[in-house]
Amino acid sequence: MRNIKQLLAISLSVALFSCAEEEKPYEVNSSLAPYLDRFVSAAKERGKNFNMRDEGIIMEFADLEEPTIGLCYRTDPITVQIDREYWEKTSNSANKEDLREQVVFHELAHGLLMRNHKNDFLPNTEWASIMCGGEIPDNRFESCNFSGFRKKYYLDELFNEKTPAPEWATSAGCDFDDRKGSRISFLDYSLSKDSTNTSIPNMTTVIADGYCTIISERDYATMYSIFARRTTNFYFEAFINADFSSENATTGLWIGNENSQDAFIINSANRMYVYNTENIIYSAEIYTNKYFDLNGDNKIAVRCENNIMQMYINDKLAYISELTKPEYNILGIYVGARSTVKIKEAFMHNLYETKSNVLASDSSALPIMKANKALLKNISK
Repeated sequence: MRNIKQLLAISLSVALFSCAEEEKPYEVNSSLAPYLDRFVSAAKERGKNFNMRDEGIIMEFADLEEPTIGLCYRTDPITVQIDREYWEKTSNSANKEDLREQVVFHELAHGLLMRNHKNDFLPNTEWASIMCGGEIPDNRFESCNFSGFRKKYYLDELFNEKTPAPEWATSAGCDFDDRKGSRISFLDYSLSKDSTNTSIPNMTTVIADGYCTIISERDYATMYSIFARRTTNFYFEAFINADFSSENATTGLWIGNENSQDAFIINSANRMYVYNTENIIYSAEIYTNKYFDLNGDNKIAVRCENNIMQMYINDKLAYISELTKPEYNILGIYVGARSTVKIKEAFMHNLYETKSNVLASDSSALPIMKANKALLKNISK
């Protein structure tokens, strides 16, 4: 009897030991592993600890149905799937690390933080969280500017939903900062002779009645150059309007060079899109209906100081971002595909010079650049 009891005790002990030692699956694709490590590190910095080897996790690529680019299954352990095609497309984007990190962190937050979709907006109408997704309100573009100085806020919010709105979002709508410095370049079409120019293929430029009207018959956007940048810290202002009767009409400002541009563009739905032409998707979408008049002239301005850009619409601060490349040296007007844009006047100032050195600019001497990067429409679910 004692032997039987001893055998039963030993058997039970072995069984319990086996259960305790049973490991949960840890199967992480080698391409996804660095992003899991970054998530765990970001969590630790914010007081949350994960030991994924013990907790187990499955992370893999899959062929997901459009427009989905990531999925998380709250199984034990959790399973994260990232769309294979999307991952490959991000390889062609200058900000691929930010895009990949955003989608992986979004899915990991579903499983490890039990976060659900959050479609709230910041005061400047940007997304309040990288957890946006699911049923998107008002047909909004589903992407955050998860980069640069913005990334800290979005990471803080990811691990703590009660994180307050950041200063760069709450300052939107503030009155214009009237520091301009000295004017160093200008265009005033009321001083120009009437003329018509058709030398640019599929574009007509007409100077008449105090405006330069650019009529584009192209199926792609054009970066219409105006000024060569002559100073690190500058202020660029233009009075423009567009024929927004066309649903595809877009206009705005850009700064860049022949290979790459930062652009701030406004469409007929009165929304502003911020993007760099080396990226495959927009960085941000902002509602501008409080500031921009679709039916009249608008003063659009960019102030760049220490590589931080402030975008103003009719003397109201609409957006703040970092200049993608400090070496950008050309400023101009964005002319959307099959759009008609009218420029009344434009100015460039050196913020810190007090002595005026006014130079008229000849836009025909600067290159006309094609915005030839296709933007990916389907973003994270």
